[in-house]
Amino acid sequence: MTLIKRKSFWILAVFTFLWLGLMLFLSSQNGEDTRGLSEWICKKILALFGGYNASDLAKLNSVLRKAAHLFLFFVLGVMSVMWTVIIPRFSVAVKTLFCFAACLVIAFFDEAHKVLIPGRHFSFSESLLDFLGAAVGIASALLVYRLIRHISSANRRRVIVK
Repeated sequence: MTLIKRKSFWILAVFTFLWLGLMLFLSSQNGEDTRGLSEWICKKILALFGGYNASDLAKLNSVLRKAAHLFLFFVLGVMSVMWTVIIPRFSVAVKTLFCFAACLVIAFFDEAHKVLIPGRHFSFSESLLDFLGAAVGIASALLVYRLIRHISSANRRRVIVK
């Protein structure tokens, strides 16, 4: 591995573990704290649009909580692909399977550890939602990676032809 790839690997490692730490912090909050945080965010958003009632707050809170799961795991999926792209050893198919497997395990354990937290519970549907976010992140990152490789190889061919 070149020096630049080695540095990129460690920088990405730090950001990934910080991201995992944020995810663990958020999922380790008790039921009251997590509900309070999401309702506070919803109230701020609804206040931007001129006020709200209890029904609006409940609807937005439900959507926000699902979107948070998708977003957190989307970023994790993108980061997992970035990690594997740096490692030169394996094929893209093997790296992709590793990303899916790692994100699936993290999604399951993220939900499973909530059983130990007061006011929280294991939710299979949230675990699937987490994995869906990761899968979309992985697919998006792979698409961008393929486009970048295609463009760079096309540019190299153009330079050789000239």
